[in-house]
Amino acid sequence: MQRPKKKVVVAEESTSATDESIVETAEEIVHVVGEKPKRGRKADKTTSKPSGDFGSALDKFLGKAYPNSLITQLKDTTFMDTGLPDFNFFISGRPRTGGIPLNGKITTFYGPEGCLDKDSFILYTTYNKILNRITNKKGGTIKHLYERFHNLVKDGRSNKINREDIEFYIMSIDEKTNRLIRQPIADVVKTDFKDGFEIKTKLGKSLISTKDHKYYIGNGQFKSLEELKIGNLIYIHNKTRNIKEQIVQDEIISITPIGQIETYDIKCFAPNNNYIANGIVVHNSGKTSMIARLLKVAIEQGVLPVFLDTERALEKRRFAQLGIDWSKIKHLWPTCIEEAFDIVEKISELAVAHNVNDKGVLIVYDSLAGTLTSDENERKMDQVEIASAAKVINRNMKKVKRIIEKANVGLVLIQQSRINMQVVGHADKYSLPGGQGLKHNSDVLVRIAKGKQDIEGQIVKISTPVKNRLFKPRQSIEAYFDYMNGFTLKQSLANFAKIMVDIGYMKKAGAYCYFANEPDDKFYAKELYERLQGIDELNQLTEDVENYIDANFLEINRLIGQEEIEDPEHLNEIEESSSKNDEDEDEDSED
Repeated sequence: MQRPKKKVVVAEESTSATDESIVETAEEIVHVVGEKPKRGRKADKTTSKPSGDFGSALDKFLGKAYPNSLITQLKDTTFMDTGLPDFNFFISGRPRTGGIPLNGKITTFYGPEGCLDKDSFILYTTYNKILNRITNKKGGTIKHLYERFHNLVKDGRSNKINREDIEFYIMSIDEKTNRLIRQPIADVVKTDFKDGFEIKTKLGKSLISTKDHKYYIGNGQFKSLEELKIGNLIYIHNKTRNIKEQIVQDEIISITPIGQIETYDIKCFAPNNNYIANGIVVHNSGKTSMIARLLKVAIEQGVLPVFLDTERALEKRRFAQLGIDWSKIKHLWPTCIEEAFDIVEKISELAVAHNVNDKGVLIVYDSLAGTLTSDENERKMDQVEIASAAKVINRNMKKVKRIIEKANVGLVLIQQSRINMQVVGHADKYSLPGGQGLKHNSDVLVRIAKGKQDIEGQIVKISTPVKNRLFKPRQSIEAYFDYMNGFTLKQSLANFAKIMVDIGYMKKAGAYCYFANEPDDKFYAKELYERLQGIDELNQLTEDVENYIDANFLEINRLIGQEEIEDPEHLNEIEESSSKNDEDEDEDSED
């Protein structure tokens, strides 16, 4: 009995020319490897044996099948020199040619952002430019100010104002004279739910804030609530007509934890970054000083700066004070996070089309926390969605990562941090919100914290306690920010001198110092700044140090690792772990 013949099914011919070419190329690879002989026939030695170069055939196949994924040439990271050799080394390990990375790299700056309870009373006024008069001078809660400032829908009703016609002003103090002043509000931001603490004073003032919010202690200095103790003196607004007695000292009598609170913050313009809440003078914590530095350096070096400014913490007058030509900056105010990332994508596509390969583009986005999602813009004030921003950030960062690399675009993100009250000892007490997408797609995570202040400026503490793909992480430096002139080269060179000693390039002989390549040229350490006044001298030194680093990289990597930020194991846990909301966000975003 004969077996029934099997029906032969013939595949339909593809109408796609691209698919045909891919199949043809794939068949070539099979032919190169060798065809398997049919059953019942002896193998043909001429066809079963490879008859060509497999590598060439594979290149041809991949080039046709995956043209956008094939990497034909590895590129070195390009950097934007910050003009501060210590910061360049800290980020990239290259004091001369390093700095802020471009060509597809994402640098995220984050730091503590002190916040107030939603019911904190703010003394603010509104001015109607059309009516040419003040329309509100009574003030209100910080939550109500947030709603009015952003013209958000409340209880199904509009706030009934044309936001473009209204200017908002807040009462601050001049930190040099302790006199009350009125200045425009840059922005009002909603900053999530956080642990709150109530501070009470002897004269009857009280305020609920996060533990990292700063209070004015006089002489242009502020201290966070975490640093304050019962019996310490802070400054309050005394409602007297005598201008000399409007800002007076008051004693703290209690500091009490009260659990989770809904928090907000107000952005003011430098140098008087303060305002009055519940009659107490508090600080507006921000990272605008670093932003100003990056924009200024980009202009000086021919890198095209794009500023996505949802915080509105810098005005034209302040740009001019810091020597920044505002007209050379592409300045945008995105309405939502989605629009901000869409702008990044479209600029990058345009840069690819115009073959921007020379100096590149630097996009600074300030800030993720200060921008609503499109859904949050549409929702009513009493509607809440957990991890809405984290989902959007995760999805969009994956999307823009590839396009900015092709376009020689560097992306700098500004984000707030959360304080972790369970951390003890010297470990980093701040974690980075925004979902795992923000952490994983960032190449460098830089934490900014403000240090000691004086009348002229303040110390800014800069560290990489968690992650740096470009150089060794868990390093830190301190920079001095002059309120009128920005970051100073003098402090940078002082830091750089310590770096040169640590890596073995600058050595000591008694009271003298000398460089490794010039042992006979001795000088006093205090003379270093004077020796490097000229740009040529500074460039030559940083170039020599960079050559020394390249020649001794492994040894230098070992030496600088001896003074890492303490408790790195705990910091790694902060990087690798995520909150329950972040886990939910990642799962949802994959759907």
